[in-house]
Amino acid sequence: MCNRFATRWLFSLGLATASKGKWLCSLTASLDVRGAKSPVSVARARQAINEFQVGQVLRVTATDWGFINDFKGRAQVAKNIELFAQQLNTVGGQTVYVHCAKRKGENT
Repeated sequence: MCNRFATRWLFSLGLATASKGKWLCSLTASLDVRGAKSPVSVARARQAINEFQVGQVLRVTATDWGFINDFKGRAQVAKNIELFAQQLNTVGGQTVYVHCAKRKGENT
């Protein structure tokens, strides 16, 4: 079940791009970093994206609140990562942050 307040908050930041709970992107791969703390989770996501071809999309699932801002910051600094969606969900009573990022043409 999606937390409506958090989803509105992410939309207000211009980060959420979902329609009725469905993502508006086709995924290349998913990375589950639940339980890992930032910056380890951010480093794993960055490594995965760096191995992608241009245009491929990675969905990252995390439980660490710090991952939201850290990953957003990394995407803003990196020339090859485009963060285009973030969503907050509750799964089994646990808050889960889902992010979609696309590999762009430039290298870091």
